[in-house]
Amino acid sequence: MSTQESIAVNGKGLMADSQTTGTTTTTRLPTLLVLAVLALFSGCEAPLPPIPHNVDDESASRCDNLLDSTLDMLDPGRLGITSDRERVVSQLNAWVQDCAQTTSGDVPSESRIRKMLEPVLSLGRLNHLTAERFSPRDTDHIRNCLFYQQISRPILKLAENDLDRAVGLFDFVVRNIEFVDDQSASLPLTLFEVLLFGRGTAEDCAWLFANLLRQAHIDAVILRPRTDTAINHPGETERRWLVGVLIDDGVYLFDPRLGSPIPSAADQVDKLTVRVPATLAEVLKNDGLLRQLDASEDRPYPLRADDLKSLSVELIGNSSFWSRSLAILQPPLSEKHSVMIYDSLADGSDGLGLVSRVAGFGHGRWDETNLAVWPYPEQRLEGFETMNVRQKSEFEAFLLPFGAPRIVQINGATGQYELDPNTPNTLLFGPPLHKQQETRILQLTGDYESGILNYQKMRLVFERMKQDRLIGPTAPVQVATQFLHEKAAIDAFFWLGFCQLDRGDPAAAADTFRNFLSQFEQHKTVVWVRNSVWHCRMLMALSLAEQGQLTEAIQTLDQAAPDDPHRERYQLWRHRLLRAKNRGSKVEGQE
Repeated sequence: MSTQESIAVNGKGLMADSQTTGTTTTTRLPTLLVLAVLALFSGCEAPLPPIPHNVDDESASRCDNLLDSTLDMLDPGRLGITSDRERVVSQLNAWVQDCAQTTSGDVPSESRIRKMLEPVLSLGRLNHLTAERFSPRDTDHIRNCLFYQQISRPILKLAENDLDRAVGLFDFVVRNIEFVDDQSASLPLTLFEVLLFGRGTAEDCAWLFANLLRQAHIDAVILRPRTDTAINHPGETERRWLVGVLIDDGVYLFDPRLGSPIPSAADQVDKLTVRVPATLAEVLKNDGLLRQLDASEDRPYPLRADDLKSLSVELIGNSSFWSRSLAILQPPLSEKHSVMIYDSLADGSDGLGLVSRVAGFGHGRWDETNLAVWPYPEQRLEGFETMNVRQKSEFEAFLLPFGAPRIVQINGATGQYELDPNTPNTLLFGPPLHKQQETRILQLTGDYESGILNYQKMRLVFERMKQDRLIGPTAPVQVATQFLHEKAAIDAFFWLGFCQLDRGDPAAAADTFRNFLSQFEQHKTVVWVRNSVWHCRMLMALSLAEQGQLTEAIQTLDQAAPDDPHRERYQLWRHRLLRAKNRGSKVEGQE
């Protein structure tokens, strides 16, 4: 859908009362919508902070002000909306030049590290690693790390140990990211867009999981069998990998495609989701831990214990994590925000680098010679920067609703709605207010009360537009503006249930998801509606299970469409729900 497409009408219906006075065209449509929207979303954006001039090397306070203003512009809710990347890059480079403490950076200058990166990074990115200047990609990287830290903070607070932290962060990823099964058909998004849109591949989920863990100083890797036994599992080659989370002395196994940790023998099967992941050592001793994931005899889980005896291990990260400029910025950010933006590959003055840390978990199964860098993150970042015309158009359509709402402009002299001078017979709307994006970020960072309130407001805006007949094929509103508000309202409906569930109100969440399915399950020809319906079914089952309504949760899973990409996850959940239900029945019978 072109964002420039608009609707023109023939002067009848809504536009019958339009009039022209001099050079100003207005319409007598009621102004209540404008007042209602402005009342719902009051407030204005603060101006950009001024760039400090004449920063003196000896003036710590002025350098602090420069860094503070730059970090404010890098806030996930501001960068690219109310702050400009070029200006941020300029301020960061000014800070490095005039204020930063120089550092060797422990950047990957060693030949062994450079050799590891050469298959993954372009020559330009390799050279950038040793530069003391920031690039636009680095600004996005810092913004993303601040976002990861904000997301992980409330989850980490509730956990008692690192394993609980890992399971909690994995649950966040599974709940919040709609699973896109076909990597080739998906847009090459950065993790900021994956989080914002709430959709991604299994690889996106693994990448996001690892970066959230990094903020808790927990390492994760991609594990693949070195021996090719895929012939025993036709069509399953691309699924033969796991995320290994390195905690204490164990390598805990997670399957992002399945949306579940590998359950250990100690896990309680009467819980819907796995709370105690198995370690690699446990699986190597007991193939039955993997066999409990078999869908059927003719559809086995695509990994066996024997496959994991010899592994290729891939480090998860992207070039900004290993750049000298980020190494220079890390110390003040550690003091101000406890955020991790730099993670050295090589050993340095601050301790072991990622390569040595991961090698230390090998225990004879792998060493540094088995390690490589996972190419997927860098491929996605490069792909995002070089999208073709079709991809850019699709990306703009996904991004458009996050600008909602837009306000119909009122002519100051007449008090009536104003017409767009560039598009005949269409109303003039103001710029995007980006309240949907602001609310989505609040939701993802744990502010569920604000999320519920603002998503309800967004739905009211859309309902008011329908009442005022500003939505529809003959409405005097551009198609793109109608789509912006309709998609924002549908997403707000869906994400309202997320907020209710994560706030601890599964009953309200189940009602919201049930209503969403009832309204949109028959409209799955639109891809983004179909994906939301699929994800909604999973979350509704989760909400029901959390209330102990196991029979209805099983029925919800059983009603999934054959093409639902969560079907293997549902099979695991259904098995666990049945076990819980049967166990509960036996206990009741004994009593």
